[in-house]
Amino acid sequence: MNECSEEAKRVFLTFMRNIGLSNDALRVICPVMRCRRTGDNYSLFCLTEDLAIFLDESLPREERSDLLAAGILAGRVERGIFTPSMALAYALAGFLEELEESCVVLSRGGEIRFTYGKPLGEDEYEVRRPDKKIYLVLTWRKEPVGWGVLAGGKLIPIMDAGWFIRSGY
Repeated sequence: MNECSEEAKRVFLTFMRNIGLSNDALRVICPVMRCRRTGDNYSLFCLTEDLAIFLDESLPREERSDLLAAGILAGRVERGIFTPSMALAYALAGFLEELEESCVVLSRGGEIRFTYGKPLGEDEYEVRRPDKKIYLVLTWRKEPVGWGVLAGGKLIPIMDAGWFIRSGY
């Protein structure tokens, strides 16, 4: 795990600003960014400053590149597109007031269908601003349950809490 490329940083920071996160909140969630590169793709991690210092001081640079993970996995940058992780959704839970316009709130029945990776009809979710590209999806209790996009009046899951279970990890 090493410093992120300028492209990976730019894509991640653009995503975070597009969902409405302030620079102050971003500094709390992701004070230090590190990446693991696989081909042209990057897994982007958010580390605390203390963890970054510890890794830098305790591991030689060549060993840090072999490190698989540290901090929280924020998501992946593939072909210039950032795909957020569930860990990032949970990290953003403390900033929901700030992100209110970038959230979709599910009905109780919609929660179950979304968690199974099923698209939801307009009667199963509430959205404040239907002009965003991607949304942090919340349960009716305002708990993060994934990420989704709106297409043709439907909420399509791109990452949901059930994915981890269905994928067999």
